[in-house]
Amino acid sequence: MIFLFLFRYVGVIYIFIVALYGLKYFLNGVRKLSYSYFAAIVASSIFSLWYLYDNKLSSGYLTGTQRIHLGYQTFFEFTKLLFQALFNEINVARNYNFNNENLDFLFVSSIIIQSFTIFLLVKKRSYLNRPLKLNSGAKALLNISVGYLVGIVLLKIIIPFDNFDFRILFPFTSPLFIMALAVISNSSQREYFKKTYRIIVLFMLISFMWNLPKKYILNKIKHVQLTMNQAF
Repeated sequence: MIFLFLFRYVGVIYIFIVALYGLKYFLNGVRKLSYSYFAAIVASSIFSLWYLYDNKLSSGYLTGTQRIHLGYQTFFEFTKLLFQALFNEINVARNYNFNNENLDFLFVSSIIIQSFTIFLLVKKRSYLNRPLKLNSGAKALLNISVGYLVGIVLLKIIIPFDNFDFRILFPFTSPLFIMALAVISNSSQREYFKKTYRIIVLFMLISFMWNLPKKYILNKIKHVQLTMNQAF
């Protein structure tokens, strides 16, 4: 949790989520587990307060630098930006720049590849054991994901900070992806996993290669080659 706090809003919201879990276990009589949750909250809170205090002393600002908050957004603008960001989070292979007036052919290609991947995964659904059941870990990931999304939306309504983007929404989508992989890789879904894991890995590799900063890497390679030529 201390690590999550360094990502600003993530740590603040996750503290509340962990507190709700601690309260749940306490009310259900699982006192020992609830105390460990509350101890984690206290430890991370002490670190967080110290971090903010140190920032205040060194820079004059709690977060270490002056924050320029966004201006007022109408309900339509707020909702549009939220759904645009969620749309990009769902599209794993490539994000779409909604400010670009020209058609992004790379994005269209990525959508085709992602749609084909989903088609292949759905096509092999006959290998799934029904009904699909979420274990306690998967349920926890789902609750954390939904809880974070609700929390970050409410926090942004109260404090108009940065626009919704990958950095803000990654803590929402990552637990969902982990949950999905955990469900299909479960021992009860072994047959489906054997039939689909190659498809998933190939798609992830294509997405990774697609999003590499190719120009930056090529420039670095050329710079290294030039340096080596000059040295020898």
